[in-house]
Amino acid sequence: MSHYPADSMGFFDTIQVFFMELTGRAIMFSGRDLELLSRWRAQGVTAAVVCRGLKEAVEALGEGDPPRGIYNCRAYIEPLVAVARQKGVGGHEDEQIDAPADESEVFERALGNIERAGKASEDDKIKALYREAYRRVRLLCKGGVATPFDELAAVERALVDGFFAALDQIEQARIEERIVRENEQIVARMSPQARREHLLARRRLVLVREHGLARLVE
Repeated sequence: MSHYPADSMGFFDTIQVFFMELTGRAIMFSGRDLELLSRWRAQGVTAAVVCRGLKEAVEALGEGDPPRGIYNCRAYIEPLVAVARQKGVGGHEDEQIDAPADESEVFERALGNIERAGKASEDDKIKALYREAYRRVRLLCKGGVATPFDELAAVERALVDGFFAALDQIEQARIEERIVRENEQIVARMSPQARREHLLARRRLVLVREHGLARLVE
């Protein structure tokens, strides 16, 4: 499986970037995506296993019906997860494949990432964004939210939007022009909703790599 990526960017970002390279379409993880990926990761499954399943899903579904997220590809990924775990990559043969993710660990890590980023920032607007994100994720740690992974996904979207808005207009324009230029033909064919999702996800990657936006999950 050497032609599939290692977890060099972290488990979640590696999968997100692979999905974009595979389909030409960037996505923000939904709550269902985050919950499923967190479960697999807790079981010791690597990003390479997930990416192999994504590739099989895209090939099976074809260009006419491309997957819109990780959850939609689970039927192709879960058999590979089971095989990997039976081989010792991520668990023992007698473990349940649908064992729940350790939610508290996922949210505690996100809380720590937010706290460190907030302390490191010298921009008052960015600090305010992180304070609000910290407040919302802290509630997840306390177990007070009915759909915690949906809320985590919403927090990440809010951070991306707020962080981008805090940049000066020249930098915003530079990022937008670069994103469209890199995938101009594909973006032009997208529906308005898919285009918004693509731009938001690409903004996130640029902000993480070039401006220090905190990764909530790694």
